[in-house]
Amino acid sequence: MKRSKNNVTIKDIANRLGVSITTVSRVLNYDETFNVSSELKRKIFEVAEELNYEVKPKKRKRTSRLLIIRTISEDLEMQDLYYLSLRVILEKLAKYMNIDTVTIHKDDMFNIDLKDINGIAIIGVLNNEELSNLLTKSSNIVVLDAYVENPVIDCVIINMKQAVKDAIDYLFSLGHREIGFIGGDIMDKREYYFRKYVKEKGLSINENYIKRGDYTPNGGYKAAKELLAHNINPTAIFVANDSMAIGVYRALFEASLKIPEDISIVGFNNISISKFLNPPLTTISIPIEDLVETAINLLLERIEKNRKNSKKVIIATELVVRNSCKEISL
Repeated sequence: MKRSKNNVTIKDIANRLGVSITTVSRVLNYDETFNVSSELKRKIFEVAEELNYEVKPKKRKRTSRLLIIRTISEDLEMQDLYYLSLRVILEKLAKYMNIDTVTIHKDDMFNIDLKDINGIAIIGVLNNEELSNLLTKSSNIVVLDAYVENPVIDCVIINMKQAVKDAIDYLFSLGHREIGFIGGDIMDKREYYFRKYVKEKGLSINENYIKRGDYTPNGGYKAAKELLAHNINPTAIFVANDSMAIGVYRALFEASLKIPEDISIVGFNNISISKFLNPPLTTISIPIEDLVETAINLLLERIEKNRKNSKKVIIATELVVRNSCKEISL
């Protein structure tokens, strides 16, 4: 059995994860015919790294160099763990695939020499002018977590329509008819579909129940305080991301309101901390590993197969039910 320099074997990794030795071996040897989830792949590589097992980089016909562009600041990224996870997993997966990465903020994207860059991955939203300028530097571009209406740029997005519908359907099934929403600083698709599906349920929208934050815990806290100032509260609140939900929890605690006894909460993104909140947060889970792996594969299609047409890939989400919602009587 193959051993690493520190005497760790693939059996040790398999035992740690409760999977077969064959599964670990095929994943660590980059067997592309082996059908296994992106999440399990990530866990195998993480345990291998933790145990100091020597993993050989994936051999490719050519070495690719990927430019990763962050569209939000480092400070905001640290407060919105979803985007932090996107970037970190993108960098890790690229490393395992023997792809060099350079990560910058969008403000610096034209101050870097792009001549050795094979592809560009953008996390978040750039405006049309910024995208057009990038296209003069490289035609191998993929955007993660934002839809781009461009005939030559790929994008990987989540099924936002279904995600919001799942959240509203769930709250409606529990008897909630007065549902609030806390979103970002401007209307986005989460708020658009929230309004759409609340109306489709035959419910009226109370504008006092709709507040905006900035996707940070503090933003969620301030928005919730503003919502609660009206004294007549919704029975449930759909929060546009889990980071803001953390702030909402704090605001409700300060108002002596209990979750879910007084107000039910549904979040969005399923960041790692959401299951450790009190009570654990019901939220929409996004398969970040699948999103990232799809984005890298789209870039490799362009780099290695010279694909020119754009592809738009939609990733399914899942409602993770925990303990932050309560059934109420009609």
